[in-house]
Amino acid sequence: TLQETLEPEVNESPIEELPLAILAICASGEGTAQHLKQMIEKTLDANQIDSVSVITESVVDVQRRMPEIRATNQLLAVTGILDPKIGVPYLSLEQLLESDLSELLMELLLGEDFVEKAPNIGYQEQRQVCLTYLEEAVTFLNPSKVMDPLWELVETLCKEWYTSEKDEKVRINFVLHLASMMERILLGQPLKGSKEEESVFLEHEKRSFLDNTLVSIEEPFRLKIPIIEKYYILMMLDNGQK
Repeated sequence: TLQETLEPEVNESPIEELPLAILAICASGEGTAQHLKQMIEKTLDANQIDSVSVITESVVDVQRRMPEIRATNQLLAVTGILDPKIGVPYLSLEQLLESDLSELLMELLLGEDFVEKAPNIGYQEQRQVCLTYLEEAVTFLNPSKVMDPLWELVETLCKEWYTSEKDEKVRINFVLHLASMMERILLGQPLKGSKEEESVFLEHEKRSFLDNTLVSIEEPFRLKIPIIEKYYILMMLDNGQK
């Protein structure tokens, strides 16, 4: 098994006292990151690997929490909506979704020279990446029906926030986050937050723009997007500028 192949390598690690982990980041740490965690854990289980855990974190807190995370774990890789650029391999969402996860994990665990792939994929390929993810991640939404409205919404937001054209990873990240948000609202399980986070949203200079733009999915899908969900969208947009 992969675990048996891995054991000699792990035993020779200079920081073997730290448990191995993969960090998954999304807007809240509770949406896309949780689904990525399930995907990775399923592959780890299938390969009988019990020496690697998957940690989830929000884009809002990840920089603050990073010293603690790195002090208590040996990070093999980071995946999700943000590359924190901490000297470990970053797996973009499309790379994670389109790769053979067993082979990908083997490369990481054996410490092979890892090449971060950034394929220049067109609209149809981007759309298929999103559909592949959503077909597994959502229950009440019809992925093919929400794709075009979400894509148009994301394009509008990116044009307002970013001065240069963002690559496909940003668009894919936002489409997946917004679809997961819609699913949460339909299930009556929206993200919760603090009064301070509500204040950040209410005082944000682009609050009105976001409010007006989100009407494009609120009205046709009969949704009321809570303030905290809007707060996390703002945090994704603002962090995407860095």
